Amino acid sequence: MSAAALALTHDARRRARQGFFRDPEQLASLTREAARWARAGASEIRVWCAAAGTGEVPYSVAMVLDQVLRDSPVEFRILGTDSSTRALAFARQARYPAAQFAQVPLALRARYCELASVSGNDERVVANLRLRVAFRRLSLATQPFALRPGLDVIVCREQLGDLNTFDRRRLLAELQRVLAPGGLLLLGRGEKVEASLAGFEVLTCSVYRKVEVE
Repeated sequence: MSAAALALTHDARRRARQGFFRDPEQLASLTREAARWARAGASEIRVWCAAAGTGEVPYSVAMVLDQVLRDSPVEFRILGTDSSTRALAFARQARYPAAQFAQVPLALRARYCELASVSGNDERVVANLRLRVAFRRLSLATQPFALRPGLDVIVCREQLGDLNTFDRRRLLAELQRVLAPGGLLLLGRGEKVEASLAGFEVLTCSVYRKVEVE
């Protein structure tokens, strides 16, 4: 399969990686690691949500990071990218049918969501959280990625399944390149880093940490 196979062309894959709080276990792992980084004196946490679609995943990550870091001096920035300009335009509005927020814990929903229509059918992520999330166009087929290395967290879900072995290893190697030592890689359910790609340790199912160089 050619590199073009990395392009986001299947609606089924797009739906699979979207949704607020689709993987609470992953977000719990991220919460623990962010708290640990804060205790260790980190000043900033940089997150990249690849193939972010209409933005639910970046905003979910923003909610948990703001919750865990709100009483600390640690800043965080989140970049959501996608190859679809239409999806990115939707994501920037941060406005969704209220039913899509059903999986968001009630305390977080009360803090980070607000009514966006008189009818109450739509809700929107609050402004102070929207400011933490930036969106821009980037295709996973275009490698090397035009990103500054040293990312603390990469979320890249439902992108490996349709790739052949060569393209899968190539994508994982490029994700590893831009991830900081000790940083987290969050994949989709059932996706994993192959044993042949050294430099990662498993934290939980689909959550990996890049091994720090001693």
